[in-house]
Amino acid sequence: MRWNVDFCHQCHPRGPRTPPPCRRCGSTENYFSAGLCLWCHPGRPAFASSCPDCLAWGVFDQSRGFCLACRMFRKRHPDRRPCRICGRTANLMDEVCRLCRRQARLVQAGKHGHQLDLEGSNRHGQQLFFGDCDRRVRLSVPLRDRQEHRRLRTRTPDYRWPLVPAVHQQLLLFTPDRDWEVCKPGRLPDAVDTELVAALTALSRERAQRLGWSKQVQATVRAALRAVVAMQDTPGAAIKASDVQALASMNGVTVKHATAVLAEAGFLDDDLPRNGTETWFADKTAELPEHVRDELRTWLETIQNGRTTPPRFKPLRSHSAIRNYARAIVPLAQIWATSHEFLREVTQQEILDALPAEGAQHAAAITAVRSLFRALKAHQLVFQNPTRKLGSVIVRRVPQQLAPDLVEERLRDPDPVRAVLGALIAFHALSVQDLREVLTTDIHDGRLHQDHRVILLAAPVRERLADYLDYRAQRWPRTAKPHLFINHQTAYDTEPTSNVWATGVLGISARAIREDRILDEALATGGDVRRVWDLFGMTPSGSQRYLAAAEQQRLNEARTDTPPAQA
Repeated sequence: MRWNVDFCHQCHPRGPRTPPPCRRCGSTENYFSAGLCLWCHPGRPAFASSCPDCLAWGVFDQSRGFCLACRMFRKRHPDRRPCRICGRTANLMDEVCRLCRRQARLVQAGKHGHQLDLEGSNRHGQQLFFGDCDRRVRLSVPLRDRQEHRRLRTRTPDYRWPLVPAVHQQLLLFTPDRDWEVCKPGRLPDAVDTELVAALTALSRERAQRLGWSKQVQATVRAALRAVVAMQDTPGAAIKASDVQALASMNGVTVKHATAVLAEAGFLDDDLPRNGTETWFADKTAELPEHVRDELRTWLETIQNGRTTPPRFKPLRSHSAIRNYARAIVPLAQIWATSHEFLREVTQQEILDALPAEGAQHAAAITAVRSLFRALKAHQLVFQNPTRKLGSVIVRRVPQQLAPDLVEERLRDPDPVRAVLGALIAFHALSVQDLREVLTTDIHDGRLHQDHRVILLAAPVRERLADYLDYRAQRWPRTAKPHLFINHQTAYDTEPTSNVWATGVLGISARAIREDRILDEALATGGDVRRVWDLFGMTPSGSQRYLAAAEQQRLNEARTDTPPAQA
């Protein structure tokens, strides 16, 4: 039979004739030439058409006119019937065709974990698309280049560095409610500013390598950075610290590390109060008269920031001191505000009447009141300082001995952290500040080298210290923290632990254990001042309190042992 003819079967002079079936696939449609159909002939023309199943345009002649996604869908779901949503005859999955399912995923984009609303998504029509544009293109890299393949796969987009935050601001008609639950890892929205995301991702990787972050911390930090960039109102602007703080509700997101990355990149707008004292102070003084509230706010700013013009003020060094001053002033200001609209109307007698009873609270209130009126006088908000002739009160705590069972319980604790903390304080009377500042390199040759002071560690301390170092290396093997003591909050930075961490781990006051050790030494040596100085590195004025307490305790014991005089 002669196959090569000059006319097609439809245009044949003796025709039209019926084309023969395809020699390769047996199809009786779309006959092309040489006994092959349009889809099987190697010399067929390249033209685009639409997929008969999903109607996607741009499908070429591969897979017999179907897009690759519909071809795989047909293999997995051979059932071909009318769709219950659109009514077209196609391959179905649970009585729904692939086009209706794709339209539902398009409408409900970002709502992962929710059941598709097939009827509601296809109620107003369907969005057509280009064929095979939604499938993931794989990199054709040889197996021998797996390491290079991994590097190309994880490479972030290029960005210009350094990036500069935008100076403009996008104004809002209203403040939207943020749904931070969709920003969990695996449910992240698409970031608007991909260049900023790439820069922050690169910085987070550098910081992770420098500080030894775990893979989980790296993933959660990157998720937080991408979430805040996608949710910002002004793309390209600095990100507010309050928006980052809102991510604290997300499980596993390390807000502190994400804030540090933004600060290092210069994209952090720190709109949070520096400490909780400002927020607490504003709430407590909200109902006071306006002038009193303004004067108290001026005083708080002065003790926080200081004053550079005469008369000059030095700011308080610690936030705890500022908090103690504020907590002592607020009750007094509430009493004065009942009869005065200005603090300059308060007299010295009214100050004395409002002060608490004698004791530590009385001394703290006098110190805070003197600071208040000195600051107001410097700002010319009062005519005369009513505390000018008001003397200060100094209250010293008397060291007390602890029950031996409390100290022994910490020394024998199976927890290596609690055991070594208790041993260092109970044997060598280290303060909380000393414990926070001890570095891993300060301990060698069985001695602790710290601030021109060398402490020969006792044998029980060395045993517990060895157990703790093994635990530390096993728990945080990649940490770059230089300090000896570490916890889950400070393991991935270079900051020391907090002032209350040691007391929280021990369960009792670390200061009480230290005072018990120094007082015991003063009693054992009969009040040897030089022995106390050299052993614990104290100043003469600091050791006098313990020597006086030891002398008083010996006098009390002597009075108890002395028999009563005969009448």
